[in-house]
Amino acid sequence: VKFYRKSEDAKPPANYIIGPGDRISVAIWGESELNYSETVSSDGFLKPDKVARIYVTGLTIKEAKETMKRKFSRFYRFTDNTFEVNVTTSRIINVNITGEVFNVGSYSLSALNTAFNALVAAGGPADIGSVRNIMIARAGEKTRTLDIYKYLLDPVVNDNLYLNENDYIIVPVAEKVVRISGAINRPFRYELLPNENLTDLFKFAGGLKANALKRSIQITRIENDATKILNVDLNELEKTRGDFKLKNGDIIDINEIDEVYKNTVTINGAVELPGEYAYVNGMKISDLLEKTKLKTDAILGNAYLMRLNPDEKTVRYEIVNLSDVIENPRSASNLNLQRGDVLNLRSRASFVDKKNIEIAGAVRNEGSYPFNGGVLRVSDAIFLSGGLTESATDFAFIFRDKEGRDAAEYINIDLGAAMSGNEAANRLLQPGDRVIVYDRNRFLDQSFVSVSGAVKDARDIKYDTSLTIKKTLLLAGGLTFDASLQQIDIFRLDFSNNKKTKTLIANISVDEEYNIVNGFDFKLRPFDQIIVRKAPEFELVRNVQIMGEVKYPGRYALISDNMKLTELIKLAGGYTDESFLKGASLRRSKDDVGFIIVDLERAIRKPNSPFNAILQQGDVLTIPKRNELVTVTGAVLAGKTFIQEIAATGKYNFVYEEGKNAKYYIDKYAGGIAKNGRASKITVTYPNGEVKKTKKILFWNDFPKVEPGSIINVGFKDVKAPDAPGTEKEDIDWGKVLSDSVAQATTILTLVILINNLD
Repeated sequence: VKFYRKSEDAKPPANYIIGPGDRISVAIWGESELNYSETVSSDGFLKPDKVARIYVTGLTIKEAKETMKRKFSRFYRFTDNTFEVNVTTSRIINVNITGEVFNVGSYSLSALNTAFNALVAAGGPADIGSVRNIMIARAGEKTRTLDIYKYLLDPVVNDNLYLNENDYIIVPVAEKVVRISGAINRPFRYELLPNENLTDLFKFAGGLKANALKRSIQITRIENDATKILNVDLNELEKTRGDFKLKNGDIIDINEIDEVYKNTVTINGAVELPGEYAYVNGMKISDLLEKTKLKTDAILGNAYLMRLNPDEKTVRYEIVNLSDVIENPRSASNLNLQRGDVLNLRSRASFVDKKNIEIAGAVRNEGSYPFNGGVLRVSDAIFLSGGLTESATDFAFIFRDKEGRDAAEYINIDLGAAMSGNEAANRLLQPGDRVIVYDRNRFLDQSFVSVSGAVKDARDIKYDTSLTIKKTLLLAGGLTFDASLQQIDIFRLDFSNNKKTKTLIANISVDEEYNIVNGFDFKLRPFDQIIVRKAPEFELVRNVQIMGEVKYPGRYALISDNMKLTELIKLAGGYTDESFLKGASLRRSKDDVGFIIVDLERAIRKPNSPFNAILQQGDVLTIPKRNELVTVTGAVLAGKTFIQEIAATGKYNFVYEEGKNAKYYIDKYAGGIAKNGRASKITVTYPNGEVKKTKKILFWNDFPKVEPGSIINVGFKDVKAPDAPGTEKEDIDWGKVLSDSVAQATTILTLVILINNLD
């Protein structure tokens, strides 16, 4: 389910109900052409040019289109295919979600969302919340109910659950919850309505599985402070078209049909087609043998027939001579089969231990080969593996398990002699032998020379006596352009003192061709570390940008390590007469710092003050035009004072007056604070990004000062959840409230007197 956060997120469907604030577009093409767009007024109508008022509030898009077609047809020529009506931007509404949800609160969302979508914004019903009896309350209308199960079975149900301003969605506690498990398609916990019972539960859970045991459904119920088990015969319920009444907390377990009830017989072992076969009354062993084919090494004299005892739980074995059955189907050996019988045959091969020989190591194809006897030598095993690799040693080992012991014998093989025909060296192999040919490289110490620093490809290079400084630098891709040719450090491990190591250091210089200068002959040794240093004080040109109201905006280089804001402004020719220095902003991309609040006016007035910030690479300084307006938004009464076109924007712009605070503009120009607004939530956002809140001093609010370009916002009151149905409001003891207020005021005055006395 998608939650539409923005009113432009999706195109409303044809059954979307239009309301004040929706923006409607009309397009006509063909013989006549028109592109018209307007927001539905608070009175619910549109007023296109030439056309009389069209009332659309409460209509679906489909109904509105038919109404508008009739109106526009008097002035324009079009067909059904050349006339289109759309809601381009849906209105924003406030919806209150309360009860058993994860995030209770008031949400501002697009009217495009239905009640089901809105629940997504609140995190959905909590663990104890109902999903069947969610209430949608609207002033002056009957409360509607959302049943999520109905929506899942038929999503069209959701189309009738669009929301209006200040609707309440209330999620109560689930009253009847049961759990079902076992041979059911969707085992889970389900909420049932009071009139729903066992057959309804089966429908929600996707129905019974094919192997469900209908005659014995177990229901665990807590009743009268005790747990009891109830058995339900679903076959009887289906015959009588009855139902079983469930209660809150019931646990329903549907058993599966046990394997013993299968109507099959089985044959396993030395046959071509082992497995289960259908059982029919009067079936004999010979009938079962006809359904498959015996293997040539099957042991016919001793076949084992496993069958159930009368208790249908325990088993017994009967020995059957299949030779008699095959030769004479009428013999006593040809037993009648019973449901669930399993006939097991063994082959002669199953009584033989299969063994292999294995060859591994420096051969072309390592592998394991079956070998239970015969004449096979080491040279034969090497031949089977594709021969020796070039790095193979001239010796190998045979690993042979000793008889009767948990140990192995290790036999050394001279491969040169064995492969040249020496019979004594070319040993005979036994089943289970492992021939391992070793790789010569395994016995060599691997040593490297590392090169790093100002090179293009820092790496470890395998050491060889032919390796020189020049070759090493070339193998590392050469030096980078900021590398210092005069500062190459080499660190070396010294093992001369009986393997006790110490580190030596050498410094060399090279020319442009990477030859050591002055003809110095330096020999590399294993484990040397070559580090090429960067040239001192080398640094690429670092750039910053200045945008907006300067004479020459654009990119500039940092000409010093501590270049400041005022120096950048001088490079850009100074700021213009229309610049608004207090609204300047500095954005720093380095280390993802983001916007930095600056006071450019004070920085210019006092260049040595901390306000004159030091610039870093990638900084962008923006100086806007002077803005002599102040904007008011939020919970104000201006919507009743100004025309609908202005009120629909939700923003009210006024000319700046020096020295006034936020409350002054709200009262004088914006009609004052609305009933759902709160004075303590008034904030002022200044042009440089700084936000100041209203402060509380004893009983009074200290409202922020306003500067040109500021945005004043009046926050909304926190919405309290409505009382649950059936609860009574507690009477307020106004005498107690008054006495508490007087006591608090007396305490504050006492503190003031004490402070004055101390002074």
